[in-house]
Amino acid sequence: MGGGNNKKLKGVGGWLLVFVIPWAIGTIWNIFNVVEGISILSVYSIKDIGTSLILIFLYIVLTSILIFLKIVCLILIFKKKQKAIDWVIVTIVYGVLNAIFLGYFIVTLSKWILSVSMNLVFGIIWILYFKKSQRVKNTLIK
Repeated sequence: MGGGNNKKLKGVGGWLLVFVIPWAIGTIWNIFNVVEGISILSVYSIKDIGTSLILIFLYIVLTSILIFLKIVCLILIFKKKQKAIDWVIVTIVYGVLNAIFLGYFIVTLSKWILSVSMNLVFGIIWILYFKKSQRVKNTLIK
């Protein structure tokens, strides 16, 4: 009886869909933020470089890497590739480290602590989901 239910858990649905939709929306949001950062940098000349501009540049570079990783993950999930699991885990860890590093320089301490805490909690939850979920095991099989 239980084995039959596990076979039904297949495809990009259920909690996997709950992961994919915000992941895709977040990726689009990241793209807008990078474009905004580029537009801010384009206003300044090389002689105006200061700490703020260096941080904006770092944000653009690090977030562009995150965008790339998230897009690769989405493609692998929709192609039902098993290696999507490892890519998602690496991307989550990168995202947490990114939030720790960039947040430390950009936001207040209380916001940084909240951001890091949320990233860690959600990161752990989704990593456990991708490691343990029957739907993930049944869907990402190629």
